[in-house]
Amino acid sequence: MVKPSERPEWIPVLHRYFQPVGGPGDNVTEYECVFGNTHDGKLLSEIVSDDPDWLEWILVEDFPDEVKTVVEAAIEKWVH
Repeated sequence: MVKPSERPEWIPVLHRYFQPVGGPGDNVTEYECVFGNTHDGKLLSEIVSDDPDWLEWILVEDFPDEVKTVVEAAIEKWVH
């Protein structure tokens, strides 16, 4: 598996961790996790339901701001 830090520089920082899924252009409706052993390939909405503590961990660790923004939005959108 390729670690996010080992992905080519031309890939935007966010896309080293999460790939957009859904609408065209800026109408992204969901993201798929593309790193880690446990959640690789899962949608953020699934991770929010299955393991919200993992997403909270991302928020307190040294992840790029772009990643934290997407995670915060997912938590806000799907946590009831």
